[in-house]
Amino acid sequence: MKRRHLLGGMLAAAAFPLTSACRPRTPSSGPTARTPTAGASAAPSAASTPRIPTAFDDAGSLPGSDFRPESFTWLRGGYLVGSSGNTWWYGDPSAMNYWYFTADGTDADSMELVAMGSAEELQNLAPQVGPAQILTDEIMVVDAAAHFGYVVVTAVRTGVTQESAWQAHLLKVDLEAAAVVAVLPLDVDAAVDTTIGNWAMALDTDGINLGVGTGRIRGDTRVWAINTESMEIALKDPHQVGYDTFHQVNGDALLTGTASSPYSEGAYPPYIVYSLESGNLVTQENNTDTYLLGRWLYWLETAFDAWRVMDVTTGEEVTMADQPPVGAPDARPTVWETGGYSVVRTDSALDVRPLGSPTATLSLSADADDTIPAALAVHRDVVYAAYPSAAHELHLIDLATGEELATARLGTEEDGIDREPQALAVSEVGAGYFYSRGGACTFHAATDWLH
Repeated sequence: MKRRHLLGGMLAAAAFPLTSACRPRTPSSGPTARTPTAGASAAPSAASTPRIPTAFDDAGSLPGSDFRPESFTWLRGGYLVGSSGNTWWYGDPSAMNYWYFTADGTDADSMELVAMGSAEELQNLAPQVGPAQILTDEIMVVDAAAHFGYVVVTAVRTGVTQESAWQAHLLKVDLEAAAVVAVLPLDVDAAVDTTIGNWAMALDTDGINLGVGTGRIRGDTRVWAINTESMEIALKDPHQVGYDTFHQVNGDALLTGTASSPYSEGAYPPYIVYSLESGNLVTQENNTDTYLLGRWLYWLETAFDAWRVMDVTTGEEVTMADQPPVGAPDARPTVWETGGYSVVRTDSALDVRPLGSPTATLSLSADADDTIPAALAVHRDVVYAAYPSAAHELHLIDLATGEELATARLGTEEDGIDREPQALAVSEVGAGYFYSRGGACTFHAATDWLH
């Protein structure tokens, strides 16, 4: 019996939405590092005892600040990260500490994270001499321990075609010390577009391997596999992928390909998965729905209307005991990863399961009179679900028992989803709707928790 039968009654009554200065330096030929200055003030850690929030403050300025993160902001575990004007910033809402980045040059000694005194201070910051312009929609990725964050930046003007080779820089940030501890220059040829969001990055589960890729929007595909401990490039451009269409990257693999096809019902050319450890081709699939979720490849076998799942690090395929929804030719499923779970959603069904699991933890179907959520996030094995009729309300469901733990208000009716593809994100410090292309977003600090 699927968990649907435990949840059908309580879900039927609701519904929710989808988700400066001078002294320029000569670029170094390898990573540079520094130890945080002794005696310097450090931001308190956001990696505190895990808690499950059950109540939230209204949207507005960040706790302890007059700064309102209304666009291009993401929630990364216990930290908020964002891009604003001439730089990027991050902060710990629970400790009410926020920092913005400055760079006089391209090595770590010329870079500083400055405590934000006011919103005006950040907004009036002069253009930086060093690399401070964000290149990825992710802004920053953070390891599971919330110790280090990684940011890809450049000193060139983003969105402008380059006539010659240029450089991006990968920064390694000690989040508690508020310090850039290493910088890795990435040499880039002119065929790589500088548009924000054309680059992408993701860590593996252990936070040791980082995949960085280009070509998400346009321009040639380039890929770097980077060891975050040594801050060295372990692999670059497996199989000369420059002419492949970039689709996704993570710390373990690169996925290229496109669902557009004038020749067949599947993808042409096919989706191809490359290992970022060996550089070898792992598999290729001629299907319209193919996704990298963590170290797992999910693809919908078009001929059989069935999902298949593979561990890209071993090549082993999972035998599916029950199937996620497959959608229809004119209504493709929406697939994403949240809190260690995969979510497959159509207008009439929903499937939530641990990544790579053969069985669903939560399965809903309109045929069983279940109401299908439109936005969903998982935090600490608890589903936070919002419905179209009340996007500002979150229903908390324990995935282990199917029990509804609480209903939490996320601001007012005006604070719900603004437009797709906004996504719901939840952590111990708060929750909100975030927009991957820099559009409107909201953040609500957590005010009460399950203990």
